[in-house]
Amino acid sequence: MILRDLDIAKGVIELVGFFIIKWEDSRLDWSSNPTYNSINYTFSTGKYTWYPPLVLFNSVDEVKMLMDPDNQNPIRIDQTGTCEYSSLDLMELNCNTDATYYPFDTQYCSFDVAAWGYANTELEFKFTKPTVYLSFFQENGEWEFTDHTAYKRFIQKGHRILPMAAIELEFKRRPLYMALHIFVPTIMLGILIVVAFKVPPESGERLGYTLTTLLAYAVYLTMVSEHLPAVSLNIAYITTYLNITLVVGGLVVVLSTLGLICFHKSEEEPVPQWMVRVHEGWIGKLAGVKRIHLPCCKSKDGNAVDTLDNSSNISADDHKGEVKDIKWPDITRLMDMLFFRVLMFMTILQQIVFFSMCLSNF
Repeated sequence: MILRDLDIAKGVIELVGFFIIKWEDSRLDWSSNPTYNSINYTFSTGKYTWYPPLVLFNSVDEVKMLMDPDNQNPIRIDQTGTCEYSSLDLMELNCNTDATYYPFDTQYCSFDVAAWGYANTELEFKFTKPTVYLSFFQENGEWEFTDHTAYKRFIQKGHRILPMAAIELEFKRRPLYMALHIFVPTIMLGILIVVAFKVPPESGERLGYTLTTLLAYAVYLTMVSEHLPAVSLNIAYITTYLNITLVVGGLVVVLSTLGLICFHKSEEEPVPQWMVRVHEGWIGKLAGVKRIHLPCCKSKDGNAVDTLDNSSNISADDHKGEVKDIKWPDITRLMDMLFFRVLMFMTILQQIVFFSMCLSNF
């Protein structure tokens, strides 16, 4: 068996392999005939010998017969009436892929073989051991063959029950390539989007930097989408992760714009009191804003002194702190520090949760 391709976006697996099918036909038994019992085996074809009409049920292009009467592959018949047929073919099969844990996913694809036209009381499937021969197996650079399972199923066709055999193959993805070419860039871009709040607003480059990073992230989102199936039954965790990061990037653009609006407001326009309270309250502490105090003094005769130069003869006990006036650049600085800390924490937490969920299946 050789795995040529497993495309989870299309839900198709391509395999090169061969079937060995055996059945018993008592009409071809010549072991008790003394005239011919010295002949151990002979050969025939499906044109002259009965064969089970086995159908590969989940073939991509069309329902495929495993034994075509026009096929000249020989049927080996021994003197006890046991027939053996070998078929080598390139098979394209439908595979119900699950991209939930992509690229740490495991896929299960099966051969579904049915005996069309015969009821389960007339024909029965039996599996040999081992069911899958790995003598000619070749390793695949993207997928690792890990296990297989063989089991019987039945199909209801009118009042008859048709026998069916399935051989399920298990393939685990080798995630190193995807991790290096998708995860590392997207993680770095997710961090760079948040770093936009560290770009000085007076430089005039913040908004351009944010939009450029967001556009690069959208390009990587498109690259990942090409490798995922367009189905709604199971959404890949990486799709959710990338879309959340894309929303965060859009939020950074909006918040950066608001910060720039505040920064460029006129100095004559007063800062609203609720913003001052936010700046001096617990939100300011969360953002790490340092409060700046200017000393204000009183003279011994009770008159207020506005400058330190006129209060050189005032004792230190008379000094009282008064909060500096909050300007629009201070509000912008508060917003930048607050948004940077909150969104960076969200980004790191999002990455930890994402990798924990994906690696739980690896």
